[in-house]
Amino acid sequence: MGGAFQILSNVVGNDLYGGIVTRVDYASNLFMNHNPKLYYQFFGNSHKFKRLEMDTTLTYKGSRGQARSKVLMDKTVWAKDTKNKIPDFFENKNIVRFENRLMSSNRIAHALELKDKPTLEDIMRIDNLLKLHDDWKRQYFKIQKQQNKIDFSKYTQKDYYTPNEMMQVYVLTLIQESGDESLDVLMIVY
Repeated sequence: MGGAFQILSNVVGNDLYGGIVTRVDYASNLFMNHNPKLYYQFFGNSHKFKRLEMDTTLTYKGSRGQARSKVLMDKTVWAKDTKNKIPDFFENKNIVRFENRLMSSNRIAHALELKDKPTLEDIMRIDNLLKLHDDWKRQYFKIQKQQNKIDFSKYTQKDYYTPNEMMQVYVLTLIQESGDESLDVLMIVY
């Protein structure tokens, strides 16, 4: 990315690295086995955030003037809706994108532990990119995921299950059996 900003600086005729940054979106795409919307029900509340579930997006809006939001979205649906070209590798894949959005220079400076307003040069430093990653990870784990544990006794007392209930039990069982360890490994490696 640094090379791209350098070329753009030359084209514009101004050093972009000295510019104040007012928004940073740090995100990751996770490839899932099922439709991303199926997973949204397992994400509960997040302290100081308002949970808003829309058709293909789950958003956590910061409250009390926080210039931050957290978003889980179906990346392929988003690309189709915005008429972005989907790379062949991503076609027909279930992709959940988790974005941590810092939406003011003050919020970015706080996350990066800077005293002054953040510049592009500040953002591009490796140590600050690692801080953005740590903030992304911290915000993900602040979302409660209590609903992903199954009380099997609740399901053994029924004589009939709807197809939707069966799918939920199946997915919940897989999540419960895989455990949090696999997610923790992903977060450390990623």
